[in-house]
Amino acid sequence: MPIILLYITVPSAAEAQKIADTVISEHLAACANIIPGMKSLYRWQGKVEQRDETVLILKTKEKLFPAVEARVKNIA
Repeated sequence: MPIILLYITVPSAAEAQKIADTVISEHLAACANIIPGMKSLYRWQGKVEQRDETVLILKTKEKLFPAVEARVKNIA
């Protein structure tokens, strides 16, 4: 069964923890890695923006992706 990694950025470690706790407890992901302290640079509406974020990596089965995606969107 194919395993996939989902790379998600969120505004804070607390939000990453909330998502990780939920998807792990609901058996939607087997593992979550939370990496605080990332700085994102991106272009938005013609300007370069900069923002501190936290990376959340979820390890799950490919067949669970639709459920994980929906659950993460519901939490965030």
